[in-house]
Amino acid sequence: MERISIVIPALNEEKTIINVINELKKSEYISEIIVVDNNSSDNTAKLSKENSAKVIFCKEIGYGYALKKGILEAKNRLVFKIDADIKNVDYKWIELLYKNMVNEQSSLVKTYWENEKDPMPVTNLVAKPLLKYHYSSLSDIKMPISGIYLFNKSLLNIEHMQNTFALDLDILISIKKLGYKISQVSLGKVYDNLKPISNYSNMSYELISFINIKKNYDKSVLFFLAHPDDAEIWCGGLISKYSLNHSKIIIVIATSNKIRKEESLRIKTIFPEIEIVFMNNIELSNFYNRKNIDTLHDIVKKNQPDIFITHHKDDIHIDHKLCFDITSSVFLKLDRDLLPKKFLMCNSYFQDNHNIFNPNIYIDISMVMDIKLKLIDNFISQDTEYWKNMIIKIDSLNGLKSSVKYAEAFEEYQFYTINRATETI
Repeated sequence: MERISIVIPALNEEKTIINVINELKKSEYISEIIVVDNNSSDNTAKLSKENSAKVIFCKEIGYGYALKKGILEAKNRLVFKIDADIKNVDYKWIELLYKNMVNEQSSLVKTYWENEKDPMPVTNLVAKPLLKYHYSSLSDIKMPISGIYLFNKSLLNIEHMQNTFALDLDILISIKKLGYKISQVSLGKVYDNLKPISNYSNMSYELISFINIKKNYDKSVLFFLAHPDDAEIWCGGLISKYSLNHSKIIIVIATSNKIRKEESLRIKTIFPEIEIVFMNNIELSNFYNRKNIDTLHDIVKKNQPDIFITHHKDDIHIDHKLCFDITSSVFLKLDRDLLPKKFLMCNSYFQDNHNIFNPNIYIDISMVMDIKLKLIDNFISQDTEYWKNMIIKIDSLNGLKSSVKYAEAFEEYQFYTINRATETI
């Protein structure tokens, strides 16, 4: 039997928190109960401590912040999440969900229930229609934002997930996109504190905003770059954001050697789903040839990426320039229907020389800058401190230009073959 951590986000729940804690304490499956006090003005924290719960405080206001902090604090990989206002909580729910997880080999067990007094407006009018439209494979989930579920937190990078009410939905979608199984169990009747309909407006807004953003990451991205550390230096933030949202990432590296191959593959310790392809050319050699053109052509044709990123057409580094030239040859012979929707040229050393680089797309990487710097640290054969200092300055400047802390800059390029007619302008 695996031990379970209980996480309970709470805001002014002194009327129900004692009953929830004491009932859950009866379960032999749990090893800790964590109550996350989200700026309560009543005795929620005091009563939780008195009843042997571990209390942590979340100063950032919001359900998502509190829940995330509790999950990160949990010492077990299995987390049972429950709301603090459940009136008829039953410790047997924990065993029910755990046995379902084991028997079904699930990574997430969602619950659903009946409550004739609660029309569940956010569930029925927002969450379920959004999932049916954007994620039809999840349309059979009866209560996608139910406040009671059991999941394996070790599968997810919780730290970089939502800080809003949409965190429950983020966990659901992420588990599904990773290919793990989701199961459902009924709890019969569940009663909680019903809120005025006006209180659900912000919840609905956060869910809608999250789904709209999440769908933007349902893309595959293919990078064709010259050297093993180019992806991390010029695009590490973009790679991190898309990888955290479980997009398909393929990095094709034109030149390499044994040491730098090993360093490149270390990215998979953070993002194991990333695919890396080595062309095995020698640096500063003329690798513009039929073999490499055909290799890249086959990779693009096989994967049909939505976004393709390579070096700038006028980059002063000969290896970078050759990558663009190979890309040009591939795109000119590729069937129109297989061309990526966006073709981007990444930053270069002299980004402020407007005769070379004229960015028209800026990607906010402020929340993943720490990951980008860790990715650059993988290349111990290089002067990583130099590259990190340089990229902090460049990405800070890009951030200043685009009103964020850090940003990566890209220039979109149009081949004549990918011009497409539109119905309107």
